[in-house]
Amino acid sequence: MNDTLSNSFFYFFSATPQVLAAIMALFGVFIIYKMQALKDELIVIASEVLKLLESFSFPLLDVEEEKRRTAIAAFSDAIQHKYLFFVNSVINGIPNFLDEDAIRKSTAKVIISRFNNGFSLHQFLFKSTIFLSSFTAFLIIACLSTIPLGCFLLTHLVLLNWIYGIIIISLVLCFVGLIIILKIALTSQTVFR
Repeated sequence: MNDTLSNSFFYFFSATPQVLAAIMALFGVFIIYKMQALKDELIVIASEVLKLLESFSFPLLDVEEEKRRTAIAAFSDAIQHKYLFFVNSVINGIPNFLDEDAIRKSTAKVIISRFNNGFSLHQFLFKSTIFLSSFTAFLIIACLSTIPLGCFLLTHLVLLNWIYGIIIISLVLCFVGLIIILKIALTSQTVFR
């Protein structure tokens, strides 16, 4: 068995998981911070919607005034506790055919549109972070589980080359995905303003 090849094999398959774990941790810090800041902005926008709803002097969708006040109180409670999914369902349930004057109607549409854009970004960051974190964790496990097979793989160079190639392609995909998500997260301040 070639010592240089053996050293390279063990170095590659032990160093790669360490680098991936460090990048995943750093990536997580940036994305979690951005998602928290985005959540706080969405709550501010939802508070604007709440103020707008409280300013309406008529029952929404011909519901009695008491039910309207109860719904607004539940919406206010969801804002205070930062329940984004409930806030999103309430905001998307606001009718587009408000009978108020045109200024309030256009204001409501703009605020709701800002919230929907921000919520979509929040959901995208959440889902893509989970997907890429899972992919990175799988890649780490794949690298670490290859190490015990070192004696077998070092005698089968074609198989070893294929594994190297697959791992390198997976690493590139992982890094590209992380860069794309970071770019979207760091440049998203103008997306929903």
